[in-house]
Amino acid sequence: MSKSNSQVIEGALGLRLPESYRLFLDTIGFISDDGTEIYGFDDRIKDPSRLPSVLAAVQIYGDLYSLQKGEIPIAIDSQSEALWILDADQDLMFRISARGERFGSELSFRAWLEQNRDA
Repeated sequence: MSKSNSQVIEGALGLRLPESYRLFLDTIGFISDDGTEIYGFDDRIKDPSRLPSVLAAVQIYGDLYSLQKGEIPIAIDSQSEALWILDADQDLMFRISARGERFGSELSFRAWLEQNRDA
């Protein structure tokens, strides 16, 4: 039996993902259209070392933004160039500015996704 997208990512990152992001990975995979890119994973991604693969995002942004284990890059805000991060332990989104400033939010991944897909 093959692994689900979320199982592949959890295995590669060595952590348990929030249910809302697991569902996104297993039903949508990733989003890359109309200028919106939400990092994820599925079989449409031919090279997981390149965006929009969440594995590539962790590699690219992990050191650059001093991300901790469990902090998963989800998207770049095209207007502010801030990086949106999912705190996997708390299922909360936050963003980091290009200068490294952290800004919290009270949004779960699911709420953030609904808000950003409607924008």
